Amino acid sequence: MNWFKDFFPLKNILHDSSEAGVTDTLSKKQARILLECVECTAPIAESNEPLDFVKIQQFVPLRHLDKQAISGLAHKTLTYAEQSVILIYEQTADYVYYLLAGTVTVLPNA
Repeated sequence: MNWFKDFFPLKNILHDSSEAGVTDTLSKKQARILLECVECTAPIAESNEPLDFVKIQQFVPLRHLDKQAISGLAHKTLTYAEQSVILIYEQTADYVYYLLAGTVTVLPNA
């Protein structure tokens, strides 16, 4: 996802600014989370139940797969609380994540 870096040209926003300057750019709550966060938040619930085939087909990389191919993929649904940190900039992952419901706020990396 290197292309995603271009969305945040202020790469070191927290390091280049005083805490007061950061709160001008980010909300106080967002700045606090970025300053304190060093690791991801654990999910509040996990499920290994396979997702509905129709629901999976809405995702572009998977929409052309048949039921048999999709059933061979790993299925795990993670649920996070509000204000959770799900991914950290340049963090590696063994899986691909899809947003099934809700919203994600992407913040400049700390």
